[in-house]
Amino acid sequence: MTVLFTHEIHASKINGNYYNRGGVINHNALLVYLNTCQKGVLITRCIEEDDFEKGVDYLPLEMGENSPIRIVPIKEFSFRNIIYNIWAVNKALKAADCYLIRLPGLTGIFVGLILILRCKNFGVELAGDLREGLNEVYMKPSLIKRFQFSIFEKINKFLIKMAVAVGYRSKALSLKYPNRFVENHYIFSGAQILPNDIGISRDYLHFTIKPFKLLFLGRLSPEKGLDCLLKVIKELKNINLDIHLTVIGDGNQFNHIKNSVIKLKLGDSVTLKGKITEKEMLHQYMDNSHLLIIPSLTEGMPRVLIEAMARGMIVIGSKVGGIPELLTDEFLFEAGNVSAMADKVKELSNKPKYLSKISQQNLILSENHWFSNLKPIKDAFWEKIINKNNEA
Repeated sequence: MTVLFTHEIHASKINGNYYNRGGVINHNALLVYLNTCQKGVLITRCIEEDDFEKGVDYLPLEMGENSPIRIVPIKEFSFRNIIYNIWAVNKALKAADCYLIRLPGLTGIFVGLILILRCKNFGVELAGDLREGLNEVYMKPSLIKRFQFSIFEKINKFLIKMAVAVGYRSKALSLKYPNRFVENHYIFSGAQILPNDIGISRDYLHFTIKPFKLLFLGRLSPEKGLDCLLKVIKELKNINLDIHLTVIGDGNQFNHIKNSVIKLKLGDSVTLKGKITEKEMLHQYMDNSHLLIIPSLTEGMPRVLIEAMARGMIVIGSKVGGIPELLTDEFLFEAGNVSAMADKVKELSNKPKYLSKISQQNLILSENHWFSNLKPIKDAFWEKIINKNNEA
């Protein structure tokens, strides 16, 4: 059985092979979309490059001729490319037995509308809030942009309502973007918490070690709120709080963040580690840090939140997306509010015994998101998609 699915990663074709430019996702990460299917067809936008650009990460999306994942490239969306894209998608549909679109995203919307016109049953993976994401990325959208956002949101909602099953990253998303039937709702995070990913709770002595260590883990892009976080560090440094921030991740804002660290004179308080993919090393940083901070301006249900809780970490985050579903008010702040974020860090840095207690609680709370507990929900989600296509 073959599943056709979409993703908003932008592929690069180099010497006949497909790569994810920027190093966000690789072939192994795509395999989760196969579930019980033997093969997968991935539709994604693609550009051709003559060679690998120096300093840019490229991750393979296919693994040779026998790869279970086959890439079907489409071109960037424009009036000039629309006929080719429709042809490519329709051809790919013939090679698949079931269909999944990932929203929000233009590729998912485009393929979803074609599936509707072809009277195909399909599932939806809803990874985030479209309007929230667009508004934050563009900050102050023009009237034309707002009109476009409104159209995209309406199409987004329509496709979700028409799907035979919807996989939501959080309960908040299911309430905001409901399907026609509540029995088509499946709520599960994108985290894959395996036994080796689970840590231990911290005793209070761990939280007395100086400096107080903050950790940011994620993509360096505008919606992740790194600019606000650097201002928080500056504010805390000005009141002589012994603190240090480690930033792990890469993205289109890396150079901007690097320059901001220099401009704010935070070189001794902020370390940019770049991208780290080795799990053991990531676990070491988590285990040695005191607090994970998620300053995002928009989110679905961030995997890093669940991953950190499974290590027994203390986490604070902004009140967006699914974050409030796992964190109580004392560990939340308004997105973009530098003073509130700084006050939260300052307050918690002085409560080592309390943080030890929360560390144990977070470890227990993360159990609902362990792979073994999420698998039955994911399996039911895929079973619904496959069965509905078999009935058609």
